[in-house]
Amino acid sequence: MESIVVEDAAKIRANQWKQGCVLLPEKLPSEILNSLQFEEGQLFYVLTHDCDLVQADFTKEPYVELLKIKPMSTVDGNLIHGKNSRQLDFKIGESSFRASCHDRYRIDRRLLAGLKPSEIHPNDERLCDLITDWIAKRYIRPAFPDAFNIRLGRESRTIKQFLKKFGHVYERVYMVCDPQLEELNDDADYKLTVWLVFREEDEELVDVVKAQKLVVEFEQILNGCRGIDVCECLAVGESEVTLAHLRTLSLWDFDYLTRSESDS
Repeated sequence: MESIVVEDAAKIRANQWKQGCVLLPEKLPSEILNSLQFEEGQLFYVLTHDCDLVQADFTKEPYVELLKIKPMSTVDGNLIHGKNSRQLDFKIGESSFRASCHDRYRIDRRLLAGLKPSEIHPNDERLCDLITDWIAKRYIRPAFPDAFNIRLGRESRTIKQFLKKFGHVYERVYMVCDPQLEELNDDADYKLTVWLVFREEDEELVDVVKAQKLVVEFEQILNGCRGIDVCECLAVGESEVTLAHLRTLSLWDFDYLTRSESDS
């Protein structure tokens, strides 16, 4: 591979490749596509940052990283907004998709010089932020004590049913577990604070959340977990969450649900 191929980089820029674009599999050479374990209907989502996509020196950035996404009939409330660190459900336009953190691939970046992004699947900045945050969270998310996860896991079926039905209402779920690192004996309770954060621009959802119907139901589910003492469970508007709050709150991805089921 030549050290600098400015012409190819210029073509990638001219083709308007950006992070968050969708690559149609049928545009790839068959030998490349066959190596990516591709199935009918699946697409490739570009994870590589804009600056790296148009880098002139292909020895510095030889590859473009792709996330394989598969079409779904609908999204699962347990898997939207990055609640689960391994799987993510989302929409592009009116179409529903699912991604797995394990389905990431690298291909020669120079291939983009001869290809254009899908026009059917427009680049969405908010979705791009969601997916990149979700990928990053796999490496930087907080860990909680096994005893805490096991106690919540006893109500895993009820929690999953709630989130499947109402997960679209909440953008993020934050929590404080006290103590956060200590494995407690059965005779001691974990103190739990939960904030279910909603996006205030959707007035219909705000009405539901403000009525407190859903948050009260969720608090009742958590209080049903033996060894968990819910001190606070609130529905909070996105604008109310400050940087100061984020220094204390941890993003809750509900990954313990998968763990508890596999360990049972």
